[in-house]
Amino acid sequence: FTHLLCRFTSSFFSWCVTVNACGFTPCVTTITKALNCPELPDKAHAYDDGFIRNKVFITHSAAYNMDPQKCFTSKMPTMKVSKIVNVNCDRYGPKAMCFGFTAFDTTQRVISLTFRGTEGGTQLTEEILDFFQ
Repeated sequence: FTHLLCRFTSSFFSWCVTVNACGFTPCVTTITKALNCPELPDKAHAYDDGFIRNKVFITHSAAYNMDPQKCFTSKMPTMKVSKIVNVNCDRYGPKAMCFGFTAFDTTQRVISLTFRGTEGGTQLTEEILDFFQ
């Protein structure tokens, strides 16, 4: 089969790690298994700055508002909050609230499950201590 960077056949394949080229000889470090050969990323999954700034950033920012719909109404009007959950996640220590929500957009065909990150030093300390138990 034809690889994006190299041509594979049952009789020959060699990717030279040292110079990032196929079939280069002599080569100090070679890859001889097609499975281990680097591939060019699929353009369908490439980084999209507009998507990050206009969708992801807004969705995550909305998690820091007790009413995330306000953010969506302002910046992504077709996105609708479905359910909000705000619970104490700490069994023993001070109250450490965990906040998240689900939202959907039938126009863009999107479902979002979003959580708020750590808030404050106390919650961070609790999370670190819980990690090492």
